[in-house]
Order: sequence, then structure tokens, then C-alpha cells
Amino acid sequence: MDSSSSKVGGVRSHISTEAGHQSALDSTVVHGWNYYWKSTHLPELRDDLIDVLVGHAFSCRSPRSYVAMFHLKGAVSRVAEGGTAFGGRQASHAITLDAVWRPREDFGDRDTAWARGFFAALDPFREGVYVNFLGGDEDPGRVREAYGDALYARLVGVKRRYDPDNVFHHNQNIHPGVP
Repeated sequence: MDSSSSKVGGVRSHISTEAGHQSALDSTVVHGWNYYWKSTHLPELRDDLIDVLVGHAFSCRSPRSYVAMFHLKGAVSRVAEGGTAFGGRQASHAITLDAVWRPREDFGDRDTAWARGFFAALDPFREGVYVNFLGGDEDPGRVREAYGDALYARLVGVKRRYDPDNVFHHNQNIHPGVP
């Protein structure tokens, strides 16, 4: 990571470039491997949700496929919903189901089905999604799910004002014509 060090008030600090932050985890997503993922936010853990997690988490086939679950709350939930463009601030957890296989390995179809099946089993518990965890085959409605209706409507207004022709659409798109 590209960074510089300095001493401020006797404490050493590291100032990293944006490019350094952007590439910090690149080594964990190996170029040339295959990736398929599904993600969602979840509520506080309870027995029926834990049963779904335990019932699916270890049934993938590739030794590289995995589940990552992040506890949220804390500072994330102290900012008012709609205070920024980050939605789902009251969710308790975020989970990502990642099917990973190397070229010429025979795990792709099975582990993609595993991620989709696991995601379907989580459907009764879903509470939104982190927009940067959306995969390439998502239903367009999941972008709205990432922000919630009120925040999404505000972002449509911003999009209409600054990008009415939808030039910047190679992302998890907010279409300027869909309130």
C-alpha cells in the first residue's frame, strides 16, 4: 500500500493514498479465479436464523468458497438513516456468500447453486444489502433495497439533476427515470 508516515503530536500516523486503500484487499481476490456472490443484511441472530446459517454455511464444495458475516451497529447505526447515501444503518449484520473456484476446477456450477440456495434460504430474514456487495446478476430492485425507498428517491433526484442521460450507468445503477 502506498503511504507516507509522519509524526503528529508524538504519534506516528500513516497517511494512505486512495489508491492504496482501494487496492488493500486485492491479494484476497486473485485475478483469473472465478467468483460468484450473493449478499444481504440480517437482523439480530436468533435460533431460526442460526439454523439456516449452520444448515448452509459448510455445504459448499470448493475449498475456496466461504461465508463472511460482519457485525454492524456501533458507529454505523449512530448516523441517522438517510443522513448519508449508505442505507441499512439499523441492520445488525451483513453477510456475503462467496463461491470461489480456480480455472479448470469443477466447482463453479455447484458452488454458484450453493450461494443462490443459501441466499434463498435467507429470504425471510433479509433487511437490505450493502450496495457494494451486490453481484452482477442482481434484480434491479436490489439497488433500491440497498438504500431503502426514501433514500433511493432522493438519489434519483440527484441523478436526474447531475446525470439525466444516465452516462454513469456502469455500476449498481440508479436510473434517473425511476422514482
